[in-house]
Amino acid sequence: MEGELAGMKREGLLSIPSAGELLDLINEVKAIHTRERKTRLVGQARRLGGVVIYKERPSPLIVVGDLHGDVETLRLILSKVWGLLQEKGAHIVFLGDYIDRGPPQGQAAVLAAILRLKKAMPDRVILLRGNHEPPPNLEPSPHDFPMALLNLYDRRAPELYQAARELFDTMPYAVYIKGWALLVHGGVPTESLLRHEDPLEILGAPRDDPMDVMVEILWNDPTESVDFRKPNMRGVGYEWGPKATELAVKKLGVKYIIRAHEAVHTGFKLNHGGRVVTLFSRRGYPYGNPKAAFMTCMGEESAESIASCIRVVGD
Repeated sequence: MEGELAGMKREGLLSIPSAGELLDLINEVKAIHTRERKTRLVGQARRLGGVVIYKERPSPLIVVGDLHGDVETLRLILSKVWGLLQEKGAHIVFLGDYIDRGPPQGQAAVLAAILRLKKAMPDRVILLRGNHEPPPNLEPSPHDFPMALLNLYDRRAPELYQAARELFDTMPYAVYIKGWALLVHGGVPTESLLRHEDPLEILGAPRDDPMDVMVEILWNDPTESVDFRKPNMRGVGYEWGPKATELAVKKLGVKYIIRAHEAVHTGFKLNHGGRVVTLFSRRGYPYGNPKAAFMTCMGEESAESIASCIRVVGD
């Protein structure tokens, strides 16, 4: 599989797939995820349910936030990290929200691109679930991916959408790097933090479908306006404050929470004394942000600050 990337050009990686290719990619990556769950392995990492667990931070490590069908920004990010993926054995974690809100061609191209990467490097590519890769009965608004598929693939759209929903159900929802960071789409599961002491129980790892934990991980947002938490203005989950972050880093044994989920004008923001990092990796309409951000962590953890990992692209 690793050899597939060596012969792959970035332009081919980002091309709009035919209906048949997209369906094949969806099914192939669904099979990879199913195998990961069964074997409890993702290369050098373990996978327990929806949580991928690293004993230490892989290096280099690339982290990409929301894309929402923005294939041009993904093209730019990949141009910056292609050498790390091809020559340095980098691991790359995508934090979810690959679809919705972008043009139909962009949504299909972005989804195909991340699936092609996972197929080529299954042990080094992690595709986390975002709230726009929704669990049953928890769809975001707008959820225009079905219409994007209909626009592109006509009568094959229902088949592709059903396959995509099945794929989403196989995606992990958290990467837990012991001693360093928790990587999620939205935020920390505050209710589970209050109930449990063991890090894996907090993250719902022993369970196959921990909806109570997953809802918060996919939807929560950081805030400075409350100590612990308050209901989220999105209508789902919570906004969590500095005391919740303090409890999370203590119980999980990490330094940082790295997440996406929020549009940021400058591409990234820091909350709670720099312990919460938000990455937003798409630009332009409908958010209006001119910049996007991602992370590349290159050196030894002890010699590298989280801020030094952040990269910004755009005007």
